[in-house]
Amino acid sequence: MANPATMRRLIDLSRQKMDAAGQYLAQLQQHCRLAEQKLAILQQYAGEYRARLGQRQVSGLDIASMQEYLRFLKQLDHAVQAQTQEVARHQRFCDMALRQWMQARQSVKGFETLESRQLAEQHLLELKQLQKVMDEYASRAAAGPCKLA
Repeated sequence: MANPATMRRLIDLSRQKMDAAGQYLAQLQQHCRLAEQKLAILQQYAGEYRARLGQRQVSGLDIASMQEYLRFLKQLDHAVQAQTQEVARHQRFCDMALRQWMQARQSVKGFETLESRQLAEQHLLELKQLQKVMDEYASRAAAGPCKLA
């Protein structure tokens, strides 16, 4: 059975590790949200630019302007594709960090369970010792008064 102070120290250390993993996870989730927002902005801009191209085609568009629109849309599509990959990369990092946090949390729970079992065993042992003392007093009292020589 481990020393209660040692067990408490293990719990404190595992909680610190869990807290650090949680802070890291929160930072990664923030980066992921920012990457997703950037992707949404790029997708919205590409959609608006396509709509503008459609409007300009209806009103008449020369070949040079059409090529310029198409070249810019191609660049936008590449930016959207790159940002989509960036979002996926951030999500993978978040998933890994979440697993690390969950493992750290599991460790804390495990140590806390061991501590509670240890405390329960210690309490039970103390009760048994107290019962033994009480039984001794009861048997002495039942045996009668002690005689001194």
